[in-house]
Amino acid sequence: KMTWQTPKTNWQAADVVSKDDFNRIEGNIQELQDTKETPAGAQAKANTAEANAKAYTNAHEQKAAPHSGHETPAGAQAKATAAAGAVQAQLNAHLAETTQNAHLAKNIGIEDAAGNFTVTDVEGALNELFTNVSNGKNLIASAITGKGVSASGSDTFAQLANKINSIQTFKYASGTFTESASIPERYVWNVTGLVFTPRVIIVKYRVSGYSLDYVTFGATGLIAFDGWVRNPPGWAGEGKGGGVSNFQYGSFKIHAPARTMDAGTLTWYAWGK
Repeated sequence: KMTWQTPKTNWQAADVVSKDDFNRIEGNIQELQDTKETPAGAQAKANTAEANAKAYTNAHEQKAAPHSGHETPAGAQAKATAAAGAVQAQLNAHLAETTQNAHLAKNIGIEDAAGNFTVTDVEGALNELFTNVSNGKNLIASAITGKGVSASGSDTFAQLANKINSIQTFKYASGTFTESASIPERYVWNVTGLVFTPRVIIVKYRVSGYSLDYVTFGATGLIAFDGWVRNPPGWAGEGKGGGVSNFQYGSFKIHAPARTMDAGTLTWYAWGK
């Protein structure tokens, strides 16, 4: 059995209707349908009213009129008949509502104290909700498509959620190691604490005997992609260069070249997923 749930009455134009909202609306409509007066219930009330009237009449028929103006059996019967007729009329009207399309949504009003709808009936409100949901889905689909994943406003919410999760995005982190003395050959720095698996790494440092820092494709930079390490050409220690290794979620290693490095700051940049 459905139970009545408090309606949401603070809808805004940008709100997105969820499955829970539709379930609540449909459930409340069903609750109204289930708790309405039934033909059988109305007939039972009519029968009770008629029986009470007859019992009242029968009781008065056994009594003598104690004074003028006392209800006569005929008068009591007339009132009982009138009451039964009124109940029967209500019953007949209600029975007519059981015909097909008697309870159309367009004939059921809504209370919209917050003014969220421009209509006053259930069917119109549902149409407005559907339009708002459709427009919202189109906006979401357009944003997803703009990120390189094809999407349509006709997709289900589950499909849109899956497509959002499939959007490829790179994460970025950077850091430094500061050394107060020259770095010996083949020294290793451990980079940890990343929240992704590094794919692209760039390291900047200074080799003894050079007056400039070199970055990426400079004379003494290092670049790594998916574990492939390349020492850029153009300096004498190329064949003995350092590198980057141990690509894994959260960390990687930087290896100093087979050549002394000046004291100072080594800077690394990492991108990944």
